[in-house]
Amino acid sequence: MTRTASPCPLSGSQLGVIESGPTLGFPITRFIGHAEPILLDESTTNEWVEYEARLNNLLPGYDNPVICSCDANLLTGTVAVDILHTHPVAIIRGRFYENPCFVPLTEFLREIRARHKGQVSDTAATA
Repeated sequence: MTRTASPCPLSGSQLGVIESGPTLGFPITRFIGHAEPILLDESTTNEWVEYEARLNNLLPGYDNPVICSCDANLLTGTVAVDILHTHPVAIIRGRFYENPCFVPLTEFLREIRARHKGQVSDTAATA
C-alpha cells in the first residue's frame, strides 16, 4: 500500500478487495503493508501510527491475515514504541508473540493526542 495514512482505514479499494474475495473464489486475502515510504517522512509518522491503531481495531471483523512490515533501522525510539502499542500480536525474529505492550485504541489515541498537546497521560506517567 503506497499512500498516506488515513483516519478511516480499510476504506475504498482495500475494503472492496477483502469483501469481494470470497465471491471471486478467494477464501482469504492477505495484505502486507510496507511503511518505509511513510517512515522516511517524519511529518507523517504520527498519522501513520494512528492509522495502524485504527486498522488493528477493525481487522478482527475479517478473516484475512494482515502483516505490517517495516525496517526497524528506520524507526525512532518513539515510533518503535508506538508501533508496539498498536499491534496486539507481533512477529519478532520469525517468532509469533502476543504483545504485552498492546494498548487498546481509545487509550492509545488519548495518549498520542495528549503527547501532541505536550501533556503526559495517566497511563504514560505510570508506565
